[in-house]
Amino acid sequence: MVEWYVYALVTMLFFSFGNIALKELLKNDVGQIIEKNQPIFLTAVGVLVAILVILYFTHLRFLVMPSDFGKLTLLFLLLAGIGFISLIMAVQSGKIALVTAIVSSSSVMVAILSVLLLNDTLSIKEWGGIVLVTSGVMLIIR
Repeated sequence: MVEWYVYALVTMLFFSFGNIALKELLKNDVGQIIEKNQPIFLTAVGVLVAILVILYFTHLRFLVMPSDFGKLTLLFLLLAGIGFISLIMAVQSGKIALVTAIVSSSSVMVAILSVLLLNDTLSIKEWGGIVLVTSGVMLIIR
């Protein structure tokens, strides 16, 4: 059986090449289309969020999200979509190396959130790693 870190490394490689491809794509016509329509994209995201909130807090939520799995799936898709739109905006105007350094530090946020929300525990060594990763990102972007 393949170890989890092999999958993680493959994911990292695909995301790396994908980000380079995205930067090149945004240099061309697609970037101009997004830039011209940025208010439309942001408005669409806002409307989608508002609709989901209204549906969740009304009796219709049972029709839209019948289970915890459905709710978590919808939340994941919404957050991933907003994250991807933010990534496009950042890559379009920023240096790809700096943008991806910040985006890659999401592992730090995941670790902190897992402690706060999922009651995970981290060792001193793991907290030290979080400090080193955060310090490294800060050195790169400043």
